[in-house]
Amino acid sequence: FSNIYTCIFLITTPNGVVIYDTATYSSDISNYLYPALRSLGIGKPVAVVISHNHGDHAGGLAAFHELYPDAAIYAGSEACKERVDAPVQVLKDGDLFFGLRAVHIPGHTADCTGIYDSRTKTLLSADCLQAYGIYGKGKWGTSIPLREDHLKALERLKTMDIEALYTAH
Repeated sequence: FSNIYTCIFLITTPNGVVIYDTATYSSDISNYLYPALRSLGIGKPVAVVISHNHGDHAGGLAAFHELYPDAAIYAGSEACKERVDAPVQVLKDGDLFFGLRAVHIPGHTADCTGIYDSRTKTLLSADCLQAYGIYGKGKWGTSIPLREDHLKALERLKTMDIEALYTAH
């Protein structure tokens, strides 16, 4: 993943902080996430959600779990179990957790999972949706191998009350 970076999102809920994705490297957790949480006065996150099991989104999962072993781990499939020796709770489309809703958006991968926060009408989509189109440019274009599933998901998203969309790249 030379020269590619992704986002880590922090979501405050009435039940605590939920982290969405864990960046690319273990060092991203110790060098960026942990200091950021400390500077914000945030103790331990209650959960982490992995959008999909690609290294630039789940690469820091093991390091995250080392720092926050009590945080629940959620994902759209059990695929990220290969990255961490801990239970992974599989989210299905529409599942509610910590006041947030899982939104299954297959296309980039079969297990792409976004998070919808109805309080702010915000959808976090990681690579499930791309702000600059699904194919991008150059080396890091995002592919959608599951096109029919993706188109169905897009139709479903049209029915949601979304005012803000945040993608990963």
